[in-house]
Amino acid sequence: MNIEQKVDRMKYNYNYSIQLRLDYIKKIQSQNKKFRLKLLQVDDEYTQMLLFEYCKRNPLFYINSFVRTYNPRLPVPNIPFITYPFQDKFILDIIDSIEKGIDHRIEKSRDM
Repeated sequence: MNIEQKVDRMKYNYNYSIQLRLDYIKKIQSQNKKFRLKLLQVDDEYTQMLLFEYCKRNPLFYINSFVRTYNPRLPVPNIPFITYPFQDKFILDIIDSIEKGIDHRIEKSRDM
């Protein structure tokens, strides 16, 4: 069984040390925080390997599960990066353009 089949099997297998539905990313701040804590508590090497492989294949899962951002205007400036729907679409469009080898025009932006 290759790693992709193992990751697919992991999606609905609740016998692993953490119960993840990898097709659903926690986008609500409080739920996301709990979800990230669960991920950080994984000490099973096999599950860590599966998570690593899944992050390589699904950038939205990686970003919404592990990436943090810095905003000096907030009382706690280091916060989880949780993408908005328009950012999800943008990220997937860029990946699609890279895979197809086509140019993708991006308008300059600042705070949105």
